[in-house]
Amino acid sequence: MLRIYQFSLLAITLLLIITVSYWEFKDTFGESKADPYIIAFSGPVTNPIRKEAALLQQMGAQLLTEEINAAGGIEGRQVQLEVFDDDGKAEQAIKVAKEIVSRPNTLAVIGHSTSTLSLAAAPIYEAAKIPVVSVSSTADKLTRNRPWHFRTIFNDGLQGRFIAHYLKSALDQQRVVVINEAEDYGRHLGEQFIQAARAADLKVEARFTVDYNNAQNTQEVLQQAITALKSIPEEQTTIFYAGATEFGQVTLKKLRDSGIEHRLMGPDTVALPSFPQLFVTKSQDWSEAIGYTDGVLVAAPLLLDFLGQRAQRMKSDFQVRFNTTPSWESFFAYDAALLITDAIKKHKALGKPETIAEDREKIRQHLASLDHATRGTPGVTGINYFNSHGDGQKTLAVGEFSQGEIISSFKQLQGASKSQHKHAEKLSSQRNALVSVMDDHYFKTAVVYSGIQFQSISDINPIDNSVRLEFDLWLRYQGDEDLTQIEFINGVDIRDLPEPVVSSSLGKVNYKRYHINALFKLDFGPSPPRFGEHQVGVALRHKQLQDKQLIFVSDLQGIIHKKNHGFLDQVKSNQPLLEESGWHINDASLISQSILQKTMGNPLQLQGDGQGYSKSVFNAIIEVQRNELTIRNRALFDNLLYAILILASIFLTLLFTNTMQRMEKMTGLLFASQAMVGMLLILVMESFLLTNLPKTEFGSYYILKNIVFAFDILWWLGPAFYVEIGVRLFVWQPLEARTKRKIPGVAKGFVSTIILLITIFGIIGFVFDRPVTSLLATSGVVAMIIGLAIQMNISHIFSGLAMNLERPFRNGDMVRIGNNPVGRILDLGWRTTRIQTGANSVICIPNHVVGSSTIENFTHPNSMIFQFWDVYVDQEQDPERVSKLITDAALSASVVEGLSVDNIGVAYQGVDARGNGFKLFYSINDYSKRYHQKEQIWRNIRRHLNHAGIGLLTETKHLLTETAPTMYHGSTEVLLKENNILSLLPEALRKMLAERLEAKKYLAGDLVLKSGETGSSMYLIQEGAVRVSLESEEREGDTKVTHLGIGQFFGEMSLLTGEPRSATVHALTESSLLEIRKEDIFDALHSHPELQKAMGELLAERRLENQNILNSHKDYDEQRTSLAHLLARSISNFFK
Repeated sequence: MLRIYQFSLLAITLLLIITVSYWEFKDTFGESKADPYIIAFSGPVTNPIRKEAALLQQMGAQLLTEEINAAGGIEGRQVQLEVFDDDGKAEQAIKVAKEIVSRPNTLAVIGHSTSTLSLAAAPIYEAAKIPVVSVSSTADKLTRNRPWHFRTIFNDGLQGRFIAHYLKSALDQQRVVVINEAEDYGRHLGEQFIQAARAADLKVEARFTVDYNNAQNTQEVLQQAITALKSIPEEQTTIFYAGATEFGQVTLKKLRDSGIEHRLMGPDTVALPSFPQLFVTKSQDWSEAIGYTDGVLVAAPLLLDFLGQRAQRMKSDFQVRFNTTPSWESFFAYDAALLITDAIKKHKALGKPETIAEDREKIRQHLASLDHATRGTPGVTGINYFNSHGDGQKTLAVGEFSQGEIISSFKQLQGASKSQHKHAEKLSSQRNALVSVMDDHYFKTAVVYSGIQFQSISDINPIDNSVRLEFDLWLRYQGDEDLTQIEFINGVDIRDLPEPVVSSSLGKVNYKRYHINALFKLDFGPSPPRFGEHQVGVALRHKQLQDKQLIFVSDLQGIIHKKNHGFLDQVKSNQPLLEESGWHINDASLISQSILQKTMGNPLQLQGDGQGYSKSVFNAIIEVQRNELTIRNRALFDNLLYAILILASIFLTLLFTNTMQRMEKMTGLLFASQAMVGMLLILVMESFLLTNLPKTEFGSYYILKNIVFAFDILWWLGPAFYVEIGVRLFVWQPLEARTKRKIPGVAKGFVSTIILLITIFGIIGFVFDRPVTSLLATSGVVAMIIGLAIQMNISHIFSGLAMNLERPFRNGDMVRIGNNPVGRILDLGWRTTRIQTGANSVICIPNHVVGSSTIENFTHPNSMIFQFWDVYVDQEQDPERVSKLITDAALSASVVEGLSVDNIGVAYQGVDARGNGFKLFYSINDYSKRYHQKEQIWRNIRRHLNHAGIGLLTETKHLLTETAPTMYHGSTEVLLKENNILSLLPEALRKMLAERLEAKKYLAGDLVLKSGETGSSMYLIQEGAVRVSLESEEREGDTKVTHLGIGQFFGEMSLLTGEPRSATVHALTESSLLEIRKEDIFDALHSHPELQKAMGELLAERRLENQNILNSHKDYDEQRTSLAHLLARSISNFFK
């Protein structure tokens, strides 16, 4: 036995040495010595006016590359960001672009920083086929017809429309004056804004286009604007500025110096923390400068008080690394670098001159594949994905300058999806929240500023997962929001807000402050705490309102009183927060985020997209750690890998030496040395993992927690192992040698059991932190109970234990146990197994009965269950033809949930007393729906056989349907008569059509028609089955599939209106289709307007059914009438 242990340890130690050696020396060979991956960055990094914004972009991208490199790079290779200066000039941007594309190893480009520069350089990048991701260039035409250009931000068209909708819908403005620069960016943005403003019924009083590069024109046009504004009332009037950052300063200063106090709103170019700094001069200090900007509204791609946890971490790392606060452009540049490096990693780009063209194409294809939120890449700005042009699908927020900083406006607009728009009436009945102008839909969203100041933290109890907090919480908001519906998510003895201790209002702004002293749950944050830490704090949300209706933001101005200080500084300045000794504060953060909630069937929350709904949550988190003397997370040696190698080598040598028979006299010394080195090796390995894993992608809280948990157990098992070996070496072997007798196995087993029990109780008491004395007492009581219930109960328990080990079924499985009815497993207890039958009753079966019965599981391990049933027809029928008809019928019903098309089959059984017999078989994925599926298939079989003139037989009599022979003119006339559209035609015309129409034959898999093709005919299925694929209008890339069979039709819209084909149709089996062309029915429709109207109504109903609009919908009749009128007019125009 000892030799087995020794050789096992020998193998493990060898594997450890090999692994550690590779980890330590992998950088000396292979790809690790290859050149770095090159990403170019271009911006005006030396331009006096624009360099600050460009440098903040560069820093954001650089921070991402440094994080990747610190974690080991991509496949061991570093990522290098090469910076190019375009000086803010178009001609220099062209020169820089040519230099970048001439580099043989540049994989992608981040830049340029303005639309003018990006448009100038774009043709060069497109010609060179190098992917470009822009961070702040918003011109619409930048990404039009340029497949190599992407941007993580929105375009000007969206921005202009958003600002117009915001002014009208959120602020109830009635008038607007537009001032835009003459350059492409400002002129186009102004045009987009004006178009949207007029559509929103927002009156454009005047528009002024300024050539800011011409001082005289600037002076004259701005003076004209000032003169006009003096005659326009300030109330419900906003000045919209569209142009570059520096020109915004010129405009705002001129207006304010001239006494113009109208509200002013600017685009993303003004939404910069550095904008107020432009007003600081030798004669004008900061306090005077912020007087110009305070109250100015801006459309911002990102606001710092909206940041989620990941963005908060990025902001903190950015401030530490660069000693400045990031702008929104920094976050978008970070994500741009993230998208490019993610593409390099996933597609294993080589970045070598000989593969650079292929690598660039891989990156471009990866970016283009991010075409939906479900396929997007999560980043610090949210989910990154693009539309078909390459524009980032990001929403805007509205900020307001206050004391030189940008804070959230009290009112926001958030985009509404198509599915949410369908539920607009329901949502509007709650808060009248939906705004719709042209094709844009938004929710009016209330903002609640949330602030907190902690007074004390006490009674931290990780075992009970609770902490006592005393703090002041305040909320600042506009409107009549119901704050009584706000709840604490992590409250233990408190859920709802108490009565406020202070309640006041100033103008439209309301303020409430609460004092709270209660127990709260630990570790409640949106992500787990770092290893060794605990999260204390609060999380609150509104019980009813979704994040489209109300969002919480951090009141940074109310919490943080010193510029450039954070929440952590404020928390630490309030010492002593921790009233308990033994704890200290590591970090603190304020996080406002949206969390997905399940609807739980609540009709007020069902949004139609199947994804649930989101609520805004405000988190105030303080990360604390226990003060303890520990060697964990500390490097015991300068190079832990070398220490592991040395210790593992010594341990391996001792193991090898101890296996040599001639060294038996030194066994005791070798064993002691081996035990000491082995324990030290475990210690160093633990230290290495806890020190280095947090720097890698494997350093999550749960992984580290499990590693510590494993080492905690190993610290008990390791010594127990050596104690066991030591007893054998120093007790049993000497006794056997001295007495010349074998020690009884019972004695050895007893001692081993004692060692094992001590180890187990040690793990329970110290690793799981549970009291051992109560466990021992409980064990004695349990032993007495088992002794008293030894008969039937013990049988139940052991049967339940055996089934828990064997797992013949799981909760939720459909099973048949013995002769009991089929049912769904509800629970496997210690005494009984409960199943719910199809009659909705619950049967409790004793476990010993279950264990001795035959168990038939219809769900696990394979949920695909085959169904078999017989079909009989007259003996004279052709078996091959009948088999095909039955197959067609089953296929045309196979869209029933749970039925697998691939597994449908028909087997000919031959002739018996009942007639020609056929065995139909198919698979289902949900056994509980077998009757519903069988009913659907049975109906289809009857219909297909009826149309073929074939009756079904039973044992006693014939049950014949209509016996119209298939493939003859008589059956064609029947099909035409049964068709709800063609049945409107005069009978004489139908008979003529029946005689004239010829069936078209298609083999299985043949394409009948393709979506988007032109056509003027419809198809009527005479025999067979087809597959119809319809692209979803709501979700790009989604396809709705249905199957059709005998008597059903498709293509009616093309026949009657000439519309292109809306679906793609393939034959599932050999099929016979009747094609009805426009000329076949032209005379009838041309001369009978009433037919046009009737067919328009039928088409309207069919289209609404395809769009899943229920007849019970409130607007159904109105929609049907309107659509029928439009379709009738289209039919009339088509048949003129």
